Amino acid sequence: MGGQVLVASSREPLLDGARRLIELGHDPAAGVVMRHAGGEIDALRSTIGAAAQLTVREDRKRGPKLVRYRAFLSADMALPFAPIETAATSSPSGLKPGGDRRRR
Repeated sequence: MGGQVLVASSREPLLDGARRLIELGHDPAAGVVMRHAGGEIDALRSTIGAAAQLTVREDRKRGPKLVRYRAFLSADMALPFAPIETAATSSPSGLKPGGDRRRR
């Protein structure tokens, strides 16, 4: 992209770069290629949308393989939970609101 850095560091630069291109509003059907620095040969190629849906999972028995990408929640994403003060509407049996289960 004209020298623009999409991903500063990655173990999966094509796949992470494709997700960044999606975030920037690029067409998922558009092609994307990865080349080694200074090279003119395509090392990997895909569509942006297909690459954005993949990640690499590696295990000792099978080695690396492509699997479906699952995003994780970052700290700035809202969780779908009610605030603590409104989340609890009933108390567990044997416990009065504000009470304590310990026997004295």
